[in-house]
Amino acid sequence: MSTYRKLAIALVSIVVWFSTITTSFADVNTNVVASSEQLQAPIQVLAFVDSDDTNSARSKLYDDIEQAWKQRNVKDSLFAVCDATTLDRDLCRDLLKTEIVHKRQSLLDSCYSTPGTNGRLCLALAVKNLGLNSLVDLDRWINELDEPS
Repeated sequence: MSTYRKLAIALVSIVVWFSTITTSFADVNTNVVASSEQLQAPIQVLAFVDSDDTNSARSKLYDDIEQAWKQRNVKDSLFAVCDATTLDRDLCRDLLKTEIVHKRQSLLDSCYSTPGTNGRLCLALAVKNLGLNSLVDLDRWINELDEPS
């Protein structure tokens, strides 16, 4: 018997077996007629969210975060971004945390992966240019964003 024929027989057997299980399951479970009181389900109203509004709010958020990095008081500017957005506060904090983690990693990557660059000096200058004392500031901010608001 060929492999194709064996596979075809196995497939047909599975389909027949499954169809008999389904009909017997339906027969067993449809004998009881439930009253309308038993079938009441909780009603939940879901807010309609326009994806264009969400996308524009996210792009505005990212623009605001970029502007916050350029401000004198970076931390206050970054954390204030979530107060001024129409997005959910927890979502905003998650996105902000992701941006800070990305900024931290990109600083490390750019300073330590460039050949011929003094990584420590580069990192010190880059951190100072952002108005920070050290990368520890970024780590503290990340930990603050991890805490429930």
